[in-house]
Amino acid sequence: NKRGFDIDVEQSTTIEGLKALIMSKDPDCDPDQQRIFLNGSNLQDDNTLAHYNIDDGANLFVMLKEPDLIPPNSGYTLLYVSCEDKIHTVCLESNNATIRQVKRLVWEKTEILPAYQRLNFCGENLEQPDKRLSDYGRDGGIKAESLLYLYRRKTRDAEPGYSTLPPGMNPDLQTVQQNTQQNQNTQPTPVQPEDDDMITIHLMNLFLASEGVPFKLKPDAPLGQIFRAYAQQVRMAPSELEFMHDVYGDLTADCELSAEALGMKNDDTIMVSSKMSSPMFPMSEPMPMPPQQPIPSNEIDLTPFSPGAAISVTLKGVGSDVSAKITKETTLELLFEYFADKEGVESELLLYACNGKRYSYKTDKTAAQCGIEDGDIIHVSWRAREEKKATAEIADFIHTHHQRHKAKKIAADQREARKTIDHFVWKSIVIRRAKRRKARRIIADFVWKSIAIRRWRKLRDSAKLAQRIFRGHSARKIHGEMVQIRLIEFRQFTSVWKQAAEAAAERAAAPPTLTGWALVRDEINMKKAEDEDENMAETDEKLSKALAGALKVEDEFVEDEVESDLEDDAMESNIIEAQEKLAMIDWSQFQVTSHVCKFLKTGDTKYREIFAKKMTQLAKGERSHKLQKPLQGCESVIFETYLENKSGWRILWTQEGDRLVIWFVCQHKSVSRHAKLIDDAKNRAARQQLPDSFIAEMENDISSHEEKMDVKLDPYGNVPLKLYDLSFDNVNDIVDESWTPQMHLTQEERDVVEAKGTVLLLGRSGTGKTICIINKMEHDRQTKSKNKPDFSQLFVARSRKLCSYVQDAVGNNEVSSFTTFDSLVNRIEASLSGSTNQNFRQSRHVDFSRFKNEFYIPVYPREDISALIVWKAIRTFLKGSIDAFKETGAVLSRGNFIGLGKNRCKVPLNLRDPLYDIFLQYQQWINDEHLWDDMDRILALVKSIEDARRSHSPVYEEEIKKTRLYVDEVQDYTQLEILLFFYIGGGPGALFLAGDPAQSVAEGTDFRFEDVRGVGYFVAGDQVGNKRHLVPEKPKVVNVNFRSHAGVLNCAGGFLDLLFTHFPGSAK
Repeated sequence: NKRGFDIDVEQSTTIEGLKALIMSKDPDCDPDQQRIFLNGSNLQDDNTLAHYNIDDGANLFVMLKEPDLIPPNSGYTLLYVSCEDKIHTVCLESNNATIRQVKRLVWEKTEILPAYQRLNFCGENLEQPDKRLSDYGRDGGIKAESLLYLYRRKTRDAEPGYSTLPPGMNPDLQTVQQNTQQNQNTQPTPVQPEDDDMITIHLMNLFLASEGVPFKLKPDAPLGQIFRAYAQQVRMAPSELEFMHDVYGDLTADCELSAEALGMKNDDTIMVSSKMSSPMFPMSEPMPMPPQQPIPSNEIDLTPFSPGAAISVTLKGVGSDVSAKITKETTLELLFEYFADKEGVESELLLYACNGKRYSYKTDKTAAQCGIEDGDIIHVSWRAREEKKATAEIADFIHTHHQRHKAKKIAADQREARKTIDHFVWKSIVIRRAKRRKARRIIADFVWKSIAIRRWRKLRDSAKLAQRIFRGHSARKIHGEMVQIRLIEFRQFTSVWKQAAEAAAERAAAPPTLTGWALVRDEINMKKAEDEDENMAETDEKLSKALAGALKVEDEFVEDEVESDLEDDAMESNIIEAQEKLAMIDWSQFQVTSHVCKFLKTGDTKYREIFAKKMTQLAKGERSHKLQKPLQGCESVIFETYLENKSGWRILWTQEGDRLVIWFVCQHKSVSRHAKLIDDAKNRAARQQLPDSFIAEMENDISSHEEKMDVKLDPYGNVPLKLYDLSFDNVNDIVDESWTPQMHLTQEERDVVEAKGTVLLLGRSGTGKTICIINKMEHDRQTKSKNKPDFSQLFVARSRKLCSYVQDAVGNNEVSSFTTFDSLVNRIEASLSGSTNQNFRQSRHVDFSRFKNEFYIPVYPREDISALIVWKAIRTFLKGSIDAFKETGAVLSRGNFIGLGKNRCKVPLNLRDPLYDIFLQYQQWINDEHLWDDMDRILALVKSIEDARRSHSPVYEEEIKKTRLYVDEVQDYTQLEILLFFYIGGGPGALFLAGDPAQSVAEGTDFRFEDVRGVGYFVAGDQVGNKRHLVPEKPKVVNVNFRSHAGVLNCAGGFLDLLFTHFPGSAK
C-alpha cells in the first residue's frame, strides 16, 4: 500500500510475531501472505530477529504474496524481481537455474533484454551468465522467494555475452534489420523459389513481433517439417507453439497435411504464437504484484545492497542536492554511479570531495574505509576537460553517431509498428473466426427450426385429416337415414313439379331476386327519386349555369330565381318544423367548425370557390334538394348540401337556435358516420353539467343553464368544439389563401378571453382550463399581432406532453412558442450567461427525495414532523415566498414565519419554532456540501433579470421578454417562480395563469390564488394606482365539466355538500 511505519520489537521476537505486529498496524496485511525481506533474503517465520543480526533502525521490506500462486509441492521456485517501482514474479523449474535462464524469464516479464539487465542481490551483481543461483549469496546461494533488484543498463553499457536481439530471433532477421536501419527505403524482398517444384512459406512469430521467416519445401511435403524446424530455430519445443492460417484455421506442430492438400500457394504466411511464457503462467497476463512506494526524485537508497546500519549523506554541487542512504559497507563507486545516473551525466565528468579528501568515480573503497559518517556532505564538481579543436574526423564521427542513433530510433519505431500490425492481424483473425462460428450457429438454428416447424405442420395436418374423417363417419352414422329420406322426397317432388317450375321461371316478368321486400322497397325509393329529379329538371339546369359562371374568372353572378316548391310526403314532423324555422333565421352570419376550416385552408381553390357559392345560394333563399337535403335516421335534424356531384363531397350542417353550424365537409360514403358523430356530440353535451347548487356553494358564482348549454362538444373528443364566425357578406374571402376566420366564443369564454390585465383562471378537473388558454392565445394572436410587429406568445407548463398537446391545438406560427418550465429556466440562464451563477450542476441538485434520504432521516430519525411538511414549508414560505425575497439573505425570519396566519400557513403554531431550527440545519448542510435547491436557482435567476432590466440590456428585451405569457397548472409554482413569470411578461395584461389548487402534484408547494395577487402587489410597489394592471383580479371560474358522466358528478357533489356542511373548511 506504498506506506512505511516504525515498529518497536525485541530482538528475541520471531518473524511470525513481527508479521502479527505488522497486521496490527495494517489490517489488510494477512500474516500468511506477508513476505519480509532483508537485503533481498526472505526471512523465515521460525527464526528471530537476532538470528538475522537485525539491529535498531534496520529497514525491512514487506510485500504481500498472491494466494495459491503455485500449487504446493509442485517443484517450482519463485523469485521476486523489483524493477522501477514494480514487483515481478519469476517462476523457475528449480533453484539451480543459470543467470542466463533467469534473465530470459525476466525479459519476458519486463521486456528488458538480457544484455541491458543488471541484477543485484545483497549488493552483489549477478553478471556471469553461466553461473547458477546457488553460486551467489551466503548460506548455499539464492533461495526460493528471494528478492532481486533489477536496474536497466544504458545502451552503451550492454553486457557482453548476450545478444541485443530478443531471444529466439533468426540471425538472418538480424541482418535484415541492420539493412533496414541503413536504408529506410529498401524493403526486404521475399525469397523466390530457385526451383519450380519448390514453394516458400513464411512463418511470422506474433509474440516476438519479428519478420516472417521463409521456408522452402515441396508442395507435397508435410507442413510439420517446417514447424519443427522453426521450433528448433527459436529454441522452443514444438508443443509450446501455436500455428494458424487466416483461411485454413489452426494447424498442429505434427501436421501431416501438405501445402498442396490445403490449397496453399507460394509466399503464403502462417502465424506463430507461444502458448505460454513459462511452464506456469501465460505471457499475455503477467502476475499482478503489489505496487511499491516510489523513491523521491532527490533521494537514493542503497541500503539493500550491503549489510549494516543505514547512514545518510548529502551530495551537493551539481543540480539539486541529493540525499543518499547507504551503509558503512557500501562502495563509493556504486554511490557515485547511481548519483551520475540520477543527474543524467557521465560519471567520468565528475569529481567528489569529502572531509578534505578527493575521490574519483572509480573509487572502490567503502564508506567506512573513507571515514564517512552519518550526516556528512560530499561535494561534487565538474572535472576540467581539455578543449580539442573540431576536425573533419570528429565531425564525421559525430555525423555517423547521429545517423546511427537516428537509424536505431527508426528501427524501434518499425518494430513497434510491426508489433501493432501483427496484433491487429491476430485480432482480425480471431474476430473473423468468431463471426464464422456465430454464422454457423445461426444457420444451424434456422435449419433445425425449419425442420421442427415442418414436422409440427405435418402433425397438425394429420390431426385435422383424422378429425375430418371421423366427423364424416359420425355424420353418416347419425344422419344417414334422414338424408336418404330427404333425397327420396326431393326426387319424388322433382318428378311431379319439375315441368311446372321451369314454365313459371320462363314466364316470370322480373328476376327472382325482386321477390324480397327489401328489394321492392329500394325499387319504390328509386322510382320516387326519379320523379323528384324530373320535377327539378328546370332547377338543375339553372344551378348548372350558375356553377359554370362561378368557375369563370368573371365576378358576375347570375341569380337563380327558381324556388323549389317540392315537398316530401314522407318527411318526418321534426324535419318539417326545422325547415319552417329556417325561414326565420338571420342568414347574414353562420359558424363553421375547426374541421371545416382545416378543409378550406388545405383544400383545392376550386372547392373553396364552390363552398362560397353554395353558402351564398343558401343566404339568398334557394331551397333546392341538393342545397337543403334532410338526412334520414338521425336523432337530430342534420342537413346535407351537395358541394360537387362528381367528386362526391357533401356539406353537413345543423340549426342551433338562431344560428347555423357547418360541422363537416366529407365524402358521400362517410356521411352516415359523420352524422352519427354529430348526434353523439349533442347527446354528450346535454349531460356535461355540474349541479347548480354545488357550483354556488363552491364558487359563489351561479351560471345559467342556457350559458352552459351554449358549449358544444367536438365530435372527435370530449373537449369544447372550436367554432369560427363567418359572414355571408365576406364569404368570398374564403378563396384567399391568407383568409383567417374569427373564432366564436361563448359568453363564459368571452369573459375569460376578453378580460383585461393579468388574468387568473380557476377550473376544476375536466372544466376546460387548457382549452381556455388555447382560445386566449388564438384570440390574442388574431387581435393583437396585426397592430404589434414584435408581438410574441409563450406557453409554459411542467409537462412536456401538455406543451405538445397545446402546440398541436394552436398550430405552428411565427409568434407562438411552447416550452416546459425547466427548459425555460435553462434558456434564460444561457442568455444571461455573463451574470448568472454557473454552479448549478445537476449532480448537486437537492429535491425532496434527496432531502428526505440524505438529510432529514439521518439527522432527525425520530422527529414527529413529517419530512414533506418541512419540505413544503421551506419551499413555499421560508425560501419561495415574496416575504422571504424582501428580507436580507432572501430567507424568511423566524418571527415572520411564526407570525404567518393560519389560513396562509397550515403548519400548527407549536411546530413552527422547531421546524425553523430544522431549516437552519438544512441551510448549513447544503452550504457545507455545496448543494442547491430549486429556490436557490430561481433566486439567482430573478436577481440576474432585475439587473438586466435596470441596465436596459438588449438580451432582456430581445430574448427574454414576451408580449404574452400563458401558464397552465399554476398551482405547482411558488411565489418566487411566479415572480419570474411577471418579469418575463413585463407588460400590462401580459400574464394568463390557469390552475386548480386541488390538483397540485408538485412536492413541496402550498398554493393559493391570493398569493399570486400578492406577487402582483410586490411588482407594482408603491405605484399600485398607476400599475393596477399588474395586480390580478379575483380568479375567473369555469364550471362546465366535459370529462365525467353526470351521475358521477352528482354523486361527488352530494358528497361534498355533506362534507362542507359537517366539516367547514376541510377542503378547498
